[in-house]
Amino acid sequence: MKLFLLNKNFPTRIHRTLSACIAVVVIALWGLEASAIAAVLSGNEIQKHTGDAEMVLANTLEAQENLTGFDLPATARVYVGGHRVLTANIEVSASRPNHVAVKWLGVTIHPRKGLIFIDPQQFVSGDYMLSVVASPDDAQATSQSQWILSAVSLPGSAFPLRWTLYVDPDRWLIVRAEVVTPDSDNCAIEASYRRAGYRRWEPLSVRAEGRMVLQEFLPDFLVGLILGSATDETPAYVDLDFSQGEPEEA
Repeated sequence: MKLFLLNKNFPTRIHRTLSACIAVVVIALWGLEASAIAAVLSGNEIQKHTGDAEMVLANTLEAQENLTGFDLPATARVYVGGHRVLTANIEVSASRPNHVAVKWLGVTIHPRKGLIFIDPQQFVSGDYMLSVVASPDDAQATSQSQWILSAVSLPGSAFPLRWTLYVDPDRWLIVRAEVVTPDSDNCAIEASYRRAGYRRWEPLSVRAEGRMVLQEFLPDFLVGLILGSATDETPAYVDLDFSQGEPEEA
C-alpha cells in the first residue's frame, strides 16, 4: 500500500518541480528584460545629456560668433603664496580656434593646452566626450543657476584633459572653467566680459589659478624665478586686467 502511495504522488512531485523550474526561468527572463530596458534607458539618458551639452556649447558659439579674434593690452599680476611677485604690461592676441599668443617683455608665448582663454569651439571639434553635470532647472545646480558641463578629451589626445565648464544661461558665456590633467594637476579660470559689439564679448578680466597655468602662460625664465623655491602646494595665480578707461562691463 505504501508503495502505491509513492507512485501516486510521483507525478505530482514532477509537476511541482517543473513548475518551480518554469518560474525560475520566467523570473530570469524578466530580469534580462529589465536589464535590457535599463540599458536602453541609460543609453537614452547619456544621449540626452550629450545633446543638451552640445546645445549649450552651440549657444556659447552663437553668443561669440563675431569674436573671431582680438588684440588687447593687459596688465598681468602674478601671485605666489598670497604675495604679488610680478606686475607687467603684456599684449594678448587671440583667434579661433583657440590660438593665443602672449607677449611678455618682448618674449612671445603660445599656450598649448587651451588655458587662459576658453574658446568653446575646441569642445565641439569631436575631440571631447560631453555631458551635462547640472542645469539651471536642476535642484542641485549652483545658486547662480548655471549650466555645468563636463568635457573629457578622447583617448589618444595630445594633451588629455578633463574640463568642467560653468556657463551663464542668460549671456551664454563661459564664466568659469576647471581643468585636471592625467597627473592630477588642477587649475581654474574665471572670466568677466565687456560687450564689444553684437554677439561679441571681449575679456575684461581673467583670473587663472594653478601652477599649470603659470607654466603654460609665462616665459620659462620667469617660471623658474617665480616658482623655483615654491612647493607644489603653494597657491599660484595670475590676474589679467584688460580694462581701459570706463568700459561697459557685463
